[in-house]
Amino acid sequence: AKKPLRVTLAGAPRREKGKRELNHLFNQLHKADVLGNDLQLWMQGNIRKIARQLSAFDEDHLANAEPDMASDAKIVVVPHPLDRKKYLKLIQQTDIGLLPYNNARYHARASGVFIEMLSAGVPVIVTAGSWLALQLAEPIYQHLEQMLVKETPTSEKFVWQGSSTNDDKQSLIDSDLECATLLLAGDSQPVSNSFKVPTGTGSLLIQFPWHEQRPGYFIRLRTFQLDRSEQSIKAPTQTILSQREEGKLVSSLIAIDPKADQICVELSNAYHDDTIAVGIPRITFLKRCAKDLPTGAVGLIASDVNQIPDLLDEMILHHTHYKTSAMKHAKAWNFKHAPLRTLEKIIEYQVAHKTLRGVA
Repeated sequence: AKKPLRVTLAGAPRREKGKRELNHLFNQLHKADVLGNDLQLWMQGNIRKIARQLSAFDEDHLANAEPDMASDAKIVVVPHPLDRKKYLKLIQQTDIGLLPYNNARYHARASGVFIEMLSAGVPVIVTAGSWLALQLAEPIYQHLEQMLVKETPTSEKFVWQGSSTNDDKQSLIDSDLECATLLLAGDSQPVSNSFKVPTGTGSLLIQFPWHEQRPGYFIRLRTFQLDRSEQSIKAPTQTILSQREEGKLVSSLIAIDPKADQICVELSNAYHDDTIAVGIPRITFLKRCAKDLPTGAVGLIASDVNQIPDLLDEMILHHTHYKTSAMKHAKAWNFKHAPLRTLEKIIEYQVAHKTLRGVA
């Protein structure tokens, strides 16, 4: 029988690491019947405390184990702390790293567990709006750009209009729009557009240049799909898009329901009310279903904890892709974050700004 993928929450369970949300998250996974079949959760902590927190689980669902041991339990609890050798074994045995951290606490804060997971070539799922999400954004955007070259569109590309559009008002991309700017306010005042879904469409790729020069901003993308009677046929989807180098395209791939006749797209400043600038969005309808296409690479970004089960489903389905991309990314990641490389960058900066000082 195929072994379930090992999903690991490494490190001490603390409030800023999503400890309060674990019960809700684990219950969702339990109801979806993926624990024990497709997934096995490994986490560090005290099994008695964890058992009290996870009230929906029977005692036989949980078991103590060491990182190099096998277990049939749905949730396996590993001691905390571990010595270095055992901790490295825990990371190396991991198939998917899960880091549902509080984005306010990790907005500009690094995570040692995250760095260690990526260094080991482990694909991860992280929370949007965090430093962790920023590290995953670039490989995800690069993956979607490469994917677009290979996929078959079901229509020409469309661009965003100044107000909600109908089929007659959709216009093809014009070179004059390359430098145009769309201003986005907070979630209470989203900018929206509707597009007719071409026949045979399985997914939609939305892209727009990042123009905002100030750091620390994220964009909320919400979509609503309607049938020919303009009735909602699918729960709204939500994605949080991270910033990118100015002028480069940020992207998101969205699954299209076969019954969808039109799709409404909303954009807003995700966590603030002030206005930020982006380029004009471009819409590409693709033939293949999004379920057949990995929506990311190296890892995935959850807009909130409720989205994690769906992202785990995707990572199960495309685990070879995520593992391969994470292993490839690990080489560049390790070089970039090596201690000597960090020292080199500091010295380069000091020399360039003539602030280099001797050290006794």
